[in-house]
Formats: sequence, structure tokens, C-alpha cells
Amino acid sequence: MPKPCAKLPVWSVYAAAAVMLGVAGWSQTHRQKAHGADAYHAGVADAIRAAPRQIGPWTGVDVDLPPEAVRVLRPTATASREYTRADQPDVAPQLLIVHSQDARDLQGHYPPNCYPHAGYEPAGSEAATWTIGGHEVRGVRYRFRTAGASFTVAQFFVLPGVGPGADMNAVYARASDARLRRFGAGQAQVLIEGQRDTAQRHEIETELFQAVAPWVEAAWRAEAPDPAPAS
Repeated sequence: MPKPCAKLPVWSVYAAAAVMLGVAGWSQTHRQKAHGADAYHAGVADAIRAAPRQIGPWTGVDVDLPPEAVRVLRPTATASREYTRADQPDVAPQLLIVHSQDARDLQGHYPPNCYPHAGYEPAGSEAATWTIGGHEVRGVRYRFRTAGASFTVAQFFVLPGVGPGADMNAVYARASDARLRRFGAGQAQVLIEGQRDTAQRHEIETELFQAVAPWVEAAWRAEAPDPAPAS
């Protein structure tokens, strides 16, 4: 069964490559504190930890991220779960929420990068919109396949004070700002395996993405960081 990017068996190899290329891993000595970032990250972590394991008929079971993924992503907090429901035993979607401490840490970690590195063939993508906590959130649904398997990964990013974004462009822009990037960036994904129509996938994604609503609010509604106080 395919797993969210950070849980793929080859993640340790991909993570090492990303660090060597300077895409995702950055030296701790080059990370400076941004004024107000610690309080912001504490609030984001609380919101992620509050993500429910029971979402309507769906019951979630925690799935640990491998140490390599944690080392590369340097998350403030994560939620990684597989959900099942009694009336649909053939469906087991997976939800991943991660908010990294520095926006640069997400630059190499999104479906068009990590799944092809793991040997999965891209099979198209489409824009998608989900209603999450009363907000219309835009993202992308990516399709992948390999011998005997196919799956989709629905995902979006959230930037502090900016909101959800459909692709990496906003993350790249945030990562280029030496002060704002310390407030990090977040990502949510829902992976669904097998042949299902778009309407059914969208319904499942929307239901599971309700678990991320508190995090979206906490990450999105952050005020622009104040300048660091003069020393």
C-alpha cells in the first residue's frame, strides 16, 4: 500500500538526497530566531495535536513518521493517521498534517517530488477545492500509479498570515524571506488508494480535511511578525 510521502520506504534515501542538494535540510547554525516565532509555533502545535481521531464515521489510528522524515522536515508538530469506517471496509484513506519550523524545510517535500523519487509514475493532476471549517480551500489532487496500484494525493499548503496555497510558489517566496520563513509553512495531504470516481474521492477528502480545520485557522490567522526588538 502506498503511504504519504514522509512514510514511503525510500524516504530515508530521498531525505538524504534532499539534504545533500540543499533542498530541504539546512544547518541549524544558519537558522536565526524570528521575533514571535516561538509563540506562533506553540499555537500551531496545539492545533495539530487537537486534530480529532474520530471524524464522523471515520476512526483514525496514528502512524509514526520515520526518524529520517522528522529530521528533514523539522516539524513543529505532525499528525499522521490511517482512517477506516465500518460501512466501507475497502477504503482506508491516510491523512498527514505537518507544519515545519522553517518554510525552507517543505521545499522538496510535496507529491510531484517525493512520489516519483519513490518509483511511482505521475498520472496527472487537477485543481480541487474543499470546504474546511467554513473556508473554501484550494489545492491540487495528484494521481500516481505503479504496477498493480493507483492512488491519489490531495494536498494544500498553509502559510502564516497568507492562507492555503495550491502549489509551491508561495512556499518558495516565503522561504526567500529571511525573517518570515522562521514562521514556517504547513502541509496537509489525504491519500486514497484504488479506482474511485472523482466525486467519491472529493467527498472522502472533504470529510477527513475537517480534522485540519483548527490548524488551518491557527496557521492562517497569524499576524505579520513584528520586527525583532532592538538590542
